Amino acid sequence: MRRVHAELRGFGHTVNRERVERLMRREVIEGRHLCRRRCTTVPDRLAPPAADLVRRDFTAGSLDEKWCGDITYVQVGSTWLYLACVLDIRSRRVGCWAGRWPRTCGPSWSSTRSRWRWRLAAATSRE
Repeated sequence: MRRVHAELRGFGHTVNRERVERLMRREVIEGRHLCRRRCTTVPDRLAPPAADLVRRDFTAGSLDEKWCGDITYVQVGSTWLYLACVLDIRSRRVGCWAGRWPRTCGPSWSSTRSRWRWRLAAATSRE
């Protein structure tokens, strides 16, 4: 809508931005998105679902009883950093984490065990 408004103004038409927006909405005209959405995860439809080991009970009576983890990616400048972390359910503190750049992701996460930064000793000694 902003580009249509700018182009109309460039051609010498005096038109309000809200009017352009209203007319485009009435005619069901949408702008083309230049950034194409990327599909980062392709699920295997034949694979069995992962086992629910905690049975959706995210409470813990003591430290080190239950852990959960997540893998995500964060944009850093013009590239992405893949970040994996493990959390203690009781204290909600990060137990360990590892980050990898996608261009250098040759071996799997498990083979980079020395890169995991463990913070458990500090987390458990405070409680």
